[in-house]
Amino acid sequence: MIKSVFRKDTTKITLFIFIVLMPFYLTFFPGVGLQDEIYSSIKSTEMINQPFLYNIILNSFYRLGRYLGHPIFGMGLLVFILMLITAAAISHVIVWITRLELNKFYSLLLILYYSATPIVIDYAISPIKDRLFAVILLLLIPVLYTQATRHFVFYNKKETMIFSFLMVAMCLARTNGFYIFILMSLVIFALSRFKTKTFAVLCCIFIIGTLPNFFIASDFTESVAVPIQQISRVVFLHRDIPEQEKTFIQTMMPIDKIEQKYNPAVSDSIKWDSSYNRSFVNQNKGAFLKTWLVLLKKYPQDYIVAWYNETNGYWTVRPWIDRQSKMVHAYDRKIYTANEKGYVNSGYAVSEEPLIPEKLKNIFGSYLSYYTFYLPSGVCFLVTVFLGFVFLLKKQIPSLVCILPAIFSSLTFIMAAPINGVFRYTFYYALCLPVYIALPFVKPGRPEHTLSSAEPKASPSRSH
Repeated sequence: MIKSVFRKDTTKITLFIFIVLMPFYLTFFPGVGLQDEIYSSIKSTEMINQPFLYNIILNSFYRLGRYLGHPIFGMGLLVFILMLITAAAISHVIVWITRLELNKFYSLLLILYYSATPIVIDYAISPIKDRLFAVILLLLIPVLYTQATRHFVFYNKKETMIFSFLMVAMCLARTNGFYIFILMSLVIFALSRFKTKTFAVLCCIFIIGTLPNFFIASDFTESVAVPIQQISRVVFLHRDIPEQEKTFIQTMMPIDKIEQKYNPAVSDSIKWDSSYNRSFVNQNKGAFLKTWLVLLKKYPQDYIVAWYNETNGYWTVRPWIDRQSKMVHAYDRKIYTANEKGYVNSGYAVSEEPLIPEKLKNIFGSYLSYYTFYLPSGVCFLVTVFLGFVFLLKKQIPSLVCILPAIFSSLTFIMAAPINGVFRYTFYYALCLPVYIALPFVKPGRPEHTLSSAEPKASPSRSH
């Protein structure tokens, strides 16, 4: 009976949110985003800076679109499916937290928030991997809460499979997902009552989550964005560099080019410049790290400043920036044939396809264009950390576990971010933060709160 009501409520909310999103989807058909998604769909085997599975999905729908007459139809279908998944995920979490005896008025506010907040709508009609990653973190909230309440005993096969699926999906959805999983594994293992079983589950997730590495080489350059910035800053400031390290840097990228292209807040200006020798760096990891260490010893202050300039948008209070934070630019047919250096999918543009009247396009398009913004990434991170301290003081360990994936994700950007202050990397806060804020007010402890009809037949008597 409980599950039946749960499914009905979830379906109703899903349909409501989906219907609200549909006019925006038609306004920006086939979707909004960056040119990266287009290049990944066309050149899936070459885009090693993107997740392997993500490239495969984009390429599959690109091929389907070509079969249907034009690639935009494949992209439109993909965005449609992702939009439905997003609506269903949001609905599932709203119903779940409502059953935690949360005030019904707040549940209504959540429905209004997810269906009317411009940045949620903007990302809901986009195929970018950051949206998919955010949905995974959102779905992990009830799953982690349930498992943490039970001390991660993994007695229920279905729930164990759901937990494992979402953790694997987190690893595969974005390059920092694997590091989040490693940190979460340490927490989960520490809280687990059945250590042996928990270890086995985590090992299975680890093996499946790393499988793509056997099919495609990872891009070393993408994992050393901050070290590249630190070396570049030393070059930019015309510091004295030993001859051997200077030779390496010159081969990596001509020194005069580094001096011209260096941007304190964006490593992409270096690592995506045509003169940057990506293959050389990827093949000489040891020499790169040696160069980095040598310059670290000589110029530690320059390194600290370079790190601060590259990452402070993710852990300090800084103003919102639009660059790569809001989309509001519909893909058009030209982007599939444009030269990737000469075409930039940015600014504001509604769809060229005549799916709805132009007047309606202007209404829905202007709403997103004018009002798509959010709390900056650093503010969201600080609020989440504050909630973590609240959960510790109230001894709400399940609630604390729920917010850790977002905190760990932000920590990866604090350690190494390709672009400073870009909100799309932390879009998960737009989906998860309203739920995090509600957690201190729920009434945990009753079995039915876990959304499972199955309960353990016996409490574990000892730990393994």
